[in-house]
Amino acid sequence: MILNISLLINNLKNAIIINKRVIYFNYIKYIIYILYILKKEGYIYKFHILKNKMNKNINDRKIKIYLKYYNDVSVINKIKLISKPSKIVYVKYKNIPIIRNNYGICLLSTSKGIMSNIKAKYYKLGGKCLFYIY
Repeated sequence: MILNISLLINNLKNAIIINKRVIYFNYIKYIIYILYILKKEGYIYKFHILKNKMNKNINDRKIKIYLKYYNDVSVINKIKLISKPSKIVYVKYKNIPIIRNNYGICLLSTSKGIMSNIKAKYYKLGGKCLFYIY
């Protein structure tokens, strides 16, 4: 799980550096949940699941991610992986980080699914701290 999230973050960082508007990523269910949160919070424009018409295999599906720009500047200033494959960081709900005075979000993997730090604090849930973005 962490490895695929780190690949997604790396793809996002590289696309922002070269001002790419669209990126493609392999279809993984929990990546869809992460992209849904990023879309809801306004960090990406939209995303689509592309189906391969030639091959009906589910593993061949891709996700087309449209990045969000304002005046040709990405709305994502920084994105950083917190839990790495070598070191997983868990936080209690009382210790959930506040990112940039609530101008950014931290995504957590909780027992109720993947959610932002604001929602996790509301439900009083701790979990694995995945990454932060602002």
